[in-house]
Formats: sequence, structure tokens, C-alpha cells
Amino acid sequence: MLNKHIIARLFAVCSTALLLAACKPGIVIEPPPPGTPLFKVNLTWGITNTQYSWWNGGNTAASQAAGALLKSVASIYNVFIMGWGPGNPWPSKDAPYDFSGIKARVDLAASLGGVLWISFCTAPGWMKVAGYDSLSDTQKDAADWNMDLAPLPGNEDDFAALCAAVAKAFPQVKVFQVWNEFKGMWTAQGTLDYGRYTRLYNKVYSAVKAVRPDAQIGGFYAVLEGDGTRAVFGDLVPDSKHSAEPLIDESKEAIAYFTQNAVGLDYFLVDRSNVDYHNDGYNPDSSGTFRPSRDQAMLLTKYFQKATAEVAEMTGKPIVWSEYYGTYGDDNAAEFMPLNSQYIAAHYASIIYNMIMGAAGRDLYALLWVEQDYVIRHALFTDTNRAGGGIATPHYAAMKKLLDNFPKGTMLYSAAISSPGVSADDLGDVVEALVSDKAVLLINKTNTELRVTVNGVNYDLAPYAVDVEVLEPDNNP
Repeated sequence: MLNKHIIARLFAVCSTALLLAACKPGIVIEPPPPGTPLFKVNLTWGITNTQYSWWNGGNTAASQAAGALLKSVASIYNVFIMGWGPGNPWPSKDAPYDFSGIKARVDLAASLGGVLWISFCTAPGWMKVAGYDSLSDTQKDAADWNMDLAPLPGNEDDFAALCAAVAKAFPQVKVFQVWNEFKGMWTAQGTLDYGRYTRLYNKVYSAVKAVRPDAQIGGFYAVLEGDGTRAVFGDLVPDSKHSAEPLIDESKEAIAYFTQNAVGLDYFLVDRSNVDYHNDGYNPDSSGTFRPSRDQAMLLTKYFQKATAEVAEMTGKPIVWSEYYGTYGDDNAAEFMPLNSQYIAAHYASIIYNMIMGAAGRDLYALLWVEQDYVIRHALFTDTNRAGGGIATPHYAAMKKLLDNFPKGTMLYSAAISSPGVSADDLGDVVEALVSDKAVLLINKTNTELRVTVNGVNYDLAPYAVDVEVLEPDNNP
């Protein structure tokens, strides 16, 4: 059911009191009495730094402002060993290591006071391309920076040795992610080559643990396919595989193989988009295109909860969302434009809300890919290349509210959400509420102003608002 239909029903059942308030759709949220807790928030949130990060912006004042914003919200700073900023750490097998690019980013992240993570990806070209030494300089450069190639089987031990050397060189870094989105490790049928990935992972894990027994290592880092679009929108979406509900059988098979054959595993890494970019119905260049509107995209954020819960159940490990992406709506603009910022704030807040609910108290980590609007639309602040940049966006404000009011260890409570004539499931597509004993985080998932009553107190939620309401002591759960 589309949100606009739910909203119409909410208008139809407005009470006399709400009519006096311009008949905003009315929703009642009642936190439970004492003694009915759900679980504790166990989220740690951070960012992945790339070549487009805030510190190399062209305006010093904007970069400083952005750094201060990041310091107030991010707890983890992730960097790669090659690419997305750092240069080639091992140009040839007979050359010395060059970790200067990694060090610059590690030092910068440390200056913000967060926890440092390193991702073991990508690899020098000589590990990825047969006959590398006979190539021209131009061809070698292309091989080095082809992110979609993986180390050849004969060079996997070399890659593992590089990873061990990085881990040894940066003892202040405790957590390491292995590879990125199965790059270069796909079968001829276009499925995950999880056997090859597991072999590479095991070599990296063993090599790093040999020199850094204290290191914590995470693996898998594959895109979880299946976005639920067909389940929600039916035949509007022609692609039956990628539009299925998560987790699809292919993802389950890969997860099962990896977890059963990994020599050790401290974190389980996953990656997902609200609407799968492989979904033929989403691709604007394919026939039968279905590009969801903003409100339609909001109906799909609940699948982050389902995916998180299923991965947690299958693996029993702390879950890391190494990357996660929203859907920007049918505005017919280029994908990477800083538009619809209030919608994006609510959309991403809903994604995080559903991750938290899916984890149900288990260890949960989430890393936002890039943080400024130079290249992405889910920016936390404006472009630091410009004078006056480094200004907080609604997305930053939403994350600040969530993280400040629901830090790790906060006990959550269930909440009864109701409105006359509308089911609880339908209301979950209109408003979401995160409830502690001190505050309620409210997410308006629609482009309509809502009247929300929390424990007898009325609040007006602007379209796509993300607000925190502090509970009065007498109304606390």
C-alpha cells in the first residue's frame, strides 16, 4: 500500500481536536509502562574516507568546519590501503613498501579522536594482471588502478604479506576489513565466487594474525542482493531476482560457505542499497524502468531490518554495514546532486533505525561512504572546496540527534503506534519511533505534515522531519 493512500485514510479519520489543528493526519504513540524493555542500542557509527574527503577541500575554513562536524558524530574512520586516496603501497615485488598514503589518512583520522579501521583493498597491478612486467607504463598504470580486478591465485600470498606488513606498520589500528564488494571475484555466471574470496580471506587472516595477534579481522563485504521492490510494487518491477526480498538464496549460500570455511572471523561485513543497482527495473537504461518516488523508496527501508536480522542469525557475529545506500527519488536529476536534503535525512535515519531494530541488541557498526556533497547526495556537510562550505546538512542533524540521544547502551522500549482505521504495519510506513526512557526519536517518512501524540503530548512533524522529543518525567516508560 502506498503512503499516499495511508495518508488519505489518516485525513479521513481526523478527530475534532485534530480538525482544529488544520486536520493534520493524527498518530498516537504510547511507550509502555515500566518493566517492558526491548534491548539496548549497540550501534557504533562512522565513515569511510576516500579521495573525495573533506580534508583535501580547497577552502581551509570549510575543511576545518567540516572536521569539527565529523568529530561530533563519527566514532570510526575507515581508510583503504590502495585507491580511494592512498597510492600504490608496493609498486613491484622487488620495491620497498610505501605506506605514506595510508599514514597520511591514519594520522588525519587520529586527529579527530575516533577509532581507526583499515580495509585491505585494492592491490597493485602486478598482483592482478598476468604478464604485468611486459606491459607498457600506460598499461601498468591501468592495471594498478583497475579496482575490479582481484589478486591472481598465484599472488594471493603476496597480497596477504602486504596486508600483514600494513597491520604491523600501524599497531594503533585494531580492526581490518578484507577486500571490498568481491571485486574481481565473480563467476562466469555473474554470481559471487565465494570459494575464491574465502581462500584469499583465509590467507590474509592467517598472515595478519601471525604478526598482530591482537588484530580484529572482518570479512565477506559482499553486496546483499534483493531489495523487496517486487514484493512491494509487484509487476511494476520486471527483475525477479534482484527485486526479491532479502536475503535471496544466492546470498545465503555464499554466507553459509564463508562462515563455515573461514579460519577465523571477528566481524561479518555486508553492503546493501535500498534499491539494488543491479535491479533491471531500477536501471534507467533498461526497458520497463521503475524508478521509485521518494515515498515509494521509504517503503523499502524496512528491508534493512530484515537483512540485518537474517545476517545476524546466520553468522552470530558482530554485523558491520561497510557500505549502505539510500534511494534518491524520481526527481530526474543526475544521481550525484545535493538535492532533496531533508528527504535524504529522513531516508537515511530510517535506514539506521531499521538496522538497529534488526540487530536487536547485537553488536552493530555502520560506515557511511564519503561525507561531503562534492560527489554524493547523502552528504553530512557541503563541499569543502568552496568558500562557505563545510556547513551541516539535514542528514548530519538527523544523525547527531540519533547518536546524542540514543548512544550505545541505551535501553529501548516498544511503542504502540496507532491511528483509527489504520493498521500498525501501515503506520510503520508513515512514521517510525525509537523510544528510550528519556526521549523518542520520530521519523516522518512522508512528504506530509503529521500530528503525532506521544504520551498525551502533541507534536507537529514537518514533511520528512527527524525530531527528538524529550519525555516528561511523569511520562517516562
